Amino acid sequence: MEEEDQLISSTNSSINYRKFYNWENSYDEDDKCGKLEKNLHNYKGIRELCLKLKGILEGFKFNRLYTLDDTHGCHVLNYWIYDYIFNEIIKKHSYENIASNITLQLLRSWDYIDPNKKCSLDSLLSNEDYFNKCKILYDYALDYETIADKIERANFKCSTEYNTYVEKAVRTYNKVKSECSVSPVLSNCKILEKIHEMHGVDKLSKLQCSGIKSPKLPSANLEGTYQGSHHTYAPQGISQFQGHSSPVTATAIVLPLIGIFLFLFMLYKFTPFESWARVHFMRKKIIQNLNNEPINIPEENTGNFVEKGLQLKTHIGYHPQ
Repeated sequence: MEEEDQLISSTNSSINYRKFYNWENSYDEDDKCGKLEKNLHNYKGIRELCLKLKGILEGFKFNRLYTLDDTHGCHVLNYWIYDYIFNEIIKKHSYENIASNITLQLLRSWDYIDPNKKCSLDSLLSNEDYFNKCKILYDYALDYETIADKIERANFKCSTEYNTYVEKAVRTYNKVKSECSVSPVLSNCKILEKIHEMHGVDKLSKLQCSGIKSPKLPSANLEGTYQGSHHTYAPQGISQFQGHSSPVTATAIVLPLIGIFLFLFMLYKFTPFESWARVHFMRKKIIQNLNNEPINIPEENTGNFVEKGLQLKTHIGYHPQ
C-alpha cells in the first residue's frame, strides 16, 4: 500500500489523463483525420490524436473526471490535448515546435471532431511556457488534498518522484501567485482564483516533504501510465521495466556452470589426464617450433643433401619390435 501511495500515477490529475488516453478511438469513415495529418506534412501522431479526440467527444462522460468545479471538464481535456501535442508528437519525434500549426489545423477540423460542440479548443495553450504553468497549477490544485494527506502521515517519506512533483508544483504556484499580484488580468490568474476558493490563499505555498525515501525501482503498472508534469504514455498492461532478470533465473544459469568447472578441475588434477595433456601440449609446441625454424642449406651442398635424402628414404622400412 505504501508503494502505491508513492506513485504520482495514482493522483487525481493522472487518473483523469489516463482515462482520456485509454478511451477508444473513433471510426474515421471519411479519413478526415488522415487528411488532417497530410495537411501537417504527415507528422506522426496527428491522425491518432484526431481519432482519439473524436472518440472522446462522441462518448466520454465528463462527469467522470476530477475537476476544480463541475463545469470545467473541458479544461482537463485541453491540458491532455496539448500535453499530447508537446510530448507525444513534437518531442517524441524531434519535430520543431509546430504546436501553433497543429492548433490551427485542429480548429479548422473542429466541427468534424466535435459535432456536438461539447468543448472548445484553447489556442492560448499552444504557447508551451503558458501551457506548462496552467497545467501544473491546475493539476496541483486537483492533487493537493491527496498528497498533503499522505505527507502528513506519521513516518511518511516521499519518494524522489513525489518530492520532485511537490517542489515543482509549489515553485510554479508561487511564481504565478507573484505574477498575478502584479497583473491580475493574466489568463492563469483565473485558475489561481478558483484554487484560492477551494484551498485558501496560503496552503499550497507551504507543502513540502518532511523526508525523502531512498530511490527504488518502481513496480510495473497494470494500467497505462501517465506521470509527472511531462507525462509518459505506456500501452495498457505493458511494464516499463521489462527485461530485468529474476534472481531465480540467474541462479539456474550460474550453478550448472560452477559444477562444470569443478568437474573439469577434478578431472585434470586427479586423473592421468593431467600428464597426457602436458605431454600433448609439449609435443605440439616442439613440432610447431621445428616447423617455424628456417633451414639454411648452402647451394653447393644442395645436390648432396637431395642425394642423401633419397638414400635415407630407401632405407626406411618396417622394423618389428
